[in-house]
Amino acid sequence: MNKHLDGLKRIGRVQRQLADLAQWRLAGLERAEAALVESQRQIVEAIGRNEGYCGPLAAVVARHVRGIERRIESAAASRQLQTDAARVQGGRTKLADQAIIAADLIHRAQRERKDLAELIERSLGAAKTSSG
Repeated sequence: MNKHLDGLKRIGRVQRQLADLAQWRLAGLERAEAALVESQRQIVEAIGRNEGYCGPLAAVVARHVRGIERRIESAAASRQLQTDAARVQGGRTKLADQAIIAADLIHRAQRERKDLAELIERSLGAAKTSSG
């Protein structure tokens, strides 16, 4: 049983590390998405300040803005997938922790029963030698 409990503890530790990694990835995706939104905001602001965008320059700026919009959409989709993955990983971590707690309780109960049985055997053995 002790090996089983040790194995569950290792699994729980790995699950927590995986959950931390999922959260770290999610934070990175959120930062990247925020940077893209900020870039888009700056371009729109620059366009608003400079009314002189026309012809080929306007086409380049419009293409650049559309490219940023596509990257924002892609980043949002990636962030959503990572959010879901982090949620799943958090659930797995919680299940692993619950399994560890249950196994620990079972292990303690078994150890207590064994200790009680040994105590009873010693008490009966001492009673036999004193009465005999």
